[in-house]
Amino acid sequence: MINKKISVLIPVYNEEKYISDCIYSILNSIINAELEIIIVDDMSTDDTFQLVCKIQLENPGVIKLHKTPIKGKVNAFNFAYEQSEGDFIVFIGGDDLLAPNVLQSRIDVITSTTSPMISLCKIRTFSENKDLDNITFPKGNGGAKCGGAMLMNKKLAKIAFPIPNTLPNEDTWFKAFIDFYPIKVAHINDVGLLYRQHENNSIKLQSSFENFSHNLNIRHKAYEYFINRFTNEIVNQRKIKQLILSESLRMNNDFFKILLTSLSFKEKLSYIVHSNKFFYLVKLKLYKVLSGRL
Repeated sequence: MINKKISVLIPVYNEEKYISDCIYSILNSIINAELEIIIVDDMSTDDTFQLVCKIQLENPGVIKLHKTPIKGKVNAFNFAYEQSEGDFIVFIGGDDLLAPNVLQSRIDVITSTTSPMISLCKIRTFSENKDLDNITFPKGNGGAKCGGAMLMNKKLAKIAFPIPNTLPNEDTWFKAFIDFYPIKVAHINDVGLLYRQHENNSIKLQSSFENFSHNLNIRHKAYEYFINRFTNEIVNQRKIKQLILSESLRMNNDFFKILLTSLSFKEKLSYIVHSNKFFYLVKLKLYKVLSGRL
């Protein structure tokens, strides 16, 4: 793959403990493409910016460091994309790591098309908390529909950006493209992202029900924004409307009406499990089994 460039977008906020490991995991990836790492500091109050500056001096032309003009993770992602020049776009959190020697296969599966396309890999957690360590998801075949597992071509990026800046992150917005926009999706059955679990994660695997429910509801707004922006392109209008309805029912703890929707049993179960504190606590107890811990 000659004369191709991959842009790795990294929004960071107070990542001084982890950002060096993150950057070197990318720099050490063996790929047949030009690499640019675009780091946008989201107004950190620690030494994140200074640490990245030092690594940038060691890698001139590869690492591009900016400060966000408007605070917020999504604003940082949008700004990073505006600075990018790559034929392919990949996301990673400043506290996470790329798995060794998997990035190339994530690129290869989407190089043969000029249509909008995305590849998905598996994710494995790592943590000092043994209950959150070494969990691989999704279970079975296929990749994860979340930001760090995604790698897209420029054709899709041009359609998807900017991400609505009232969303807390990129995950659900791009999941909507995978599920409801006419794009090609390729799955990589290898772990491509190592997701660090620690107390400052924006999305926690063991959050309180109240926090989890609130954050889930905000992320779910992506479907409403998506249907407003891409009404004529959506491939399954009924399904996305059922998701929006089910989220409203979940927030009202009306799991009996969720059962009456036309969603699949697995989807209904997900909304019901997150509809009240008791179900949510049961889910946490069973998390390692449900997620496919190795």
